[in-house]
Amino acid sequence: MGIHQSDSERKPDSCFVPGKLEFLMAGNTGRLLDGRRTPGYVGQVWPEWAMFRWHITGFEDAGRYWDLPAEWVQRMQFEPDSQRLDSTDLEKLKKRISDYSRPLIRDIDPQRREKEIKEIKNRAQKARSWLESNSEFIAGGQRLDLESRRGSPALARDLQAYMAEKGLEGLEEKTADIMVLNPSSGEWIKGMAIVAAEMGLTRFRGQVPRLPDIFSGEGCREIRAEYLRDRTGFIQAFFQLQDRQEVALYRGMATEGDFKEIERSFLSCTFSLEVARSFCGLDQEENYRNFYLLKMTVPVSRIFMSYLETEAMNRQYLEAEAHIFYDCPIGI
Repeated sequence: MGIHQSDSERKPDSCFVPGKLEFLMAGNTGRLLDGRRTPGYVGQVWPEWAMFRWHITGFEDAGRYWDLPAEWVQRMQFEPDSQRLDSTDLEKLKKRISDYSRPLIRDIDPQRREKEIKEIKNRAQKARSWLESNSEFIAGGQRLDLESRRGSPALARDLQAYMAEKGLEGLEEKTADIMVLNPSSGEWIKGMAIVAAEMGLTRFRGQVPRLPDIFSGEGCREIRAEYLRDRTGFIQAFFQLQDRQEVALYRGMATEGDFKEIERSFLSCTFSLEVARSFCGLDQEENYRNFYLLKMTVPVSRIFMSYLETEAMNRQYLEAEAHIFYDCPIGI
């Protein structure tokens, strides 16, 4: 990944052992099986939820952490002398994983979808009026620059002000931060995906929630739904003001294994061909088994979040990112 930090002197895979559930003990060090072998260590482990905390110690996200399902340990490798769970604790963990492996499926309800699309259009009209009267971005005479990999600070401040006026600034900050860090960290984004599916905006095929409070407090279904309506309405409004109904997006991916179809509710893409090329490994001498590079022309109504208006997407990473509702699966 040429646009990201990496370690040219990293140890070979032969110095590590494949990640297994038995390695889920606090303090064990290892690294992700990503292209650059991001290093980290196991922090807290929650056997009752079959989850653990992975602390990142290298590259752009050093010092941050992900909260992950226990099964994610198989996407890692560890030092050979790592501690191991005893047989009793290991069997208890496997039992909890089995308990949480029940499928949860939410297909798109066409009637609910039609109703929500109509409501989002109404929110877009209100957001457009707000932007015309209050936008720092518009008042400054700015235009969207889709060739730049850095979004507009003024437009980001517009979104923050708009969401604050709606009382949704907390949801925006939390959702954007996790989307950038890792959508699979914790279950906040899973909750957002489930609600989006119940609204007919996408589909959800996954597992039942593991955390008991996923839909409590500001994360309740009603507030999440309001957030999704107002945020997507805002995006549609500012694109309308820029006379754009659709955009070109790219996606690149490389794997050291075989291709497999992954169920998802949001698809991460980029406005930048350069970034997509970096993710698919075309410009590196990596020994990837398979890769793809994809271009899509997407209506703005499918965009959930983009770097153009999202401050969190313009900090350490400049990937010109967009997350779209995955309502038209492309099988990759």
